[in-house]
Amino acid sequence: MRKIANITLTLVTLSCTALAYAQIKETDPPTMAAPENSNIGPSSSDGELRERPGIVVLAEEAGGFSTLVSLLRSAELAETMSGPGPFTVFAPTDNAFGDLEETSLSVLTHPDNKLGLRQELLYHVVAGQIDADALRADIDANKGYLQIKTLGGQVLKAVIAEDDIYLIDGSGGTAKIVTSDIKARNGIVHAVNQVLKSPVSEK
Repeated sequence: MRKIANITLTLVTLSCTALAYAQIKETDPPTMAAPENSNIGPSSSDGELRERPGIVVLAEEAGGFSTLVSLLRSAELAETMSGPGPFTVFAPTDNAFGDLEETSLSVLTHPDNKLGLRQELLYHVVAGQIDADALRADIDANKGYLQIKTLGGQVLKAVIAEDDIYLIDGSGGTAKIVTSDIKARNGIVHAVNQVLKSPVSEK
């Protein structure tokens, strides 16, 4: 019963947060693209970073991201995500992709939908390296939520509920960061438990 109560409390918290967004108009905080913050960036030495794999290889070696890696290659984004960056990736796990409706996944991966697939994947990527502490600090500094501009040109919102960081997409869907600060040579990865839906890919 306690577990059910906690889940209910979390859903109520997120619902209240979403309602607050609908009431916010001119008071929206500025969108964050690649924030300049002393908390952002690697804490390791340059030598240690150079020894780490890039984001794509890191995702392969970490396990649990095989669907994401496959889709990056299908969309011809693997080379981009292996470049100098830095990038912040909110990476859906294999379980997150498994939770998608079969029709949604079929449309997303259709050979004729490469542009839509690219847009969907880039909705999970932000320019710059943003660690979890920096993200929390910026959310707190912006009255409890933050708008983040993605490489796809669309905006995500980030909030904190029950000490977890949640991302909210354009349709109101939420994804929780379940593992944070997985550092690569060219950026940082935060694993999320749901696939975020790009407003462009829904059209």
